[in-house]
Order: sequence, then structure tokens, then C-alpha cells
Amino acid sequence: VGASGSGKSRLVEEWTASLRGALGARVFPGRCDPRESVPFRGLDALEDQLTPHGPGRLRLTATTPTIDPIPSREARERAFAALRDRLVEEATRRPVVVWVDDAQWAGPDTLALLVDLARPPLPTGLLFVVTARTDVHFPPEMVALRLSLGPLGEDDARQVAACAGSPELAAEIAAASAG
Repeated sequence: VGASGSGKSRLVEEWTASLRGALGARVFPGRCDPRESVPFRGLDALEDQLTPHGPGRLRLTATTPTIDPIPSREARERAFAALRDRLVEEATRRPVVVWVDDAQWAGPDTLALLVDLARPPLPTGLLFVVTARTDVHFPPEMVALRLSLGPLGEDDARQVAACAGSPELAAEIAAASAG
């Protein structure tokens, strides 16, 4: 979590890129866009990425406007379970990260699906990452670890600059992070 513009998305982008390169991880990024009004905002593409076509296709939502977009509770539970099974199966082959960015715009359906997908037990290779603004509070069952990003102080900025091989940039880095 962190203020708007604090670098949450950039940090996760860099981290997941390193996981892809070093471990061959499969990353399923999603973003909650407040201008969209789709069910499962932020996770709506996950279904497509796991099962793009064919008879095994999951049905989280209806495909045409003439059909009620909210399936029955039983159908929804089956779709959630099938999606979780596919994620767990994928995680047996390689590390998997499901990332929902800007979750302050997530709806109750997205939160319910996240809680269901991330319920214990999870295989070692499956991780859920949710980024949101600081003032957002999620259900306790969704939070295993909460990291807050804030401004970098001058000492932190010096460490970042030294790691980047440019110690002279410490003051600039501190200023850019509002520290």
C-alpha cells in the first residue's frame, strides 16, 4: 500500500520481471480501472489468460448482455474452484504470481474471488500480490503481509543510489520520492 504515485506499481513490475527472468515465473497482472464497470474488475482477464478457448473454458460471467451477468451461487462457486484449481496446477510447473493493481477500485465480486483463490492451503509456488492506496482496508483473510511504501529519507535514498552505482544521486532520489 502507499499513496498515489509512491511507486507501488513500478516496484511490483520490476519485481515480477525479475521473477520471470530468474525463475521463469508466470505473472498474471490485472488492474482495477475505475472507468470500467465489469464484473471481477482486475481479475477479469485471468480467466482468458488461463483458458483462452475450448471446452474447458470457465464461466465467471455471462458472455452476452441478454443473459444475467451474475451466475447462480453454485455456478459461481464451481467457477471459482475451477479457476483456483487451474492456478494451483500451473504453480506445480513454475512459480505463479497473480497481481491486482489499484485494488482500491476493486468491487465486492473481485474481493470475494481473491479471498476464495488465495484461501489456504496454497502451494509454495503460488503468490497473490495486491497493490492499493494507503487508505484502503481489505478483509483480514486477504492480508498475509502488508507492506507500506512511503517517502524515502535521505539515508534510504543514499542506499538506493549506492546500489544503483550513483551515490551522487541520493539527494535527487530523496526529493523525487518526497522524502
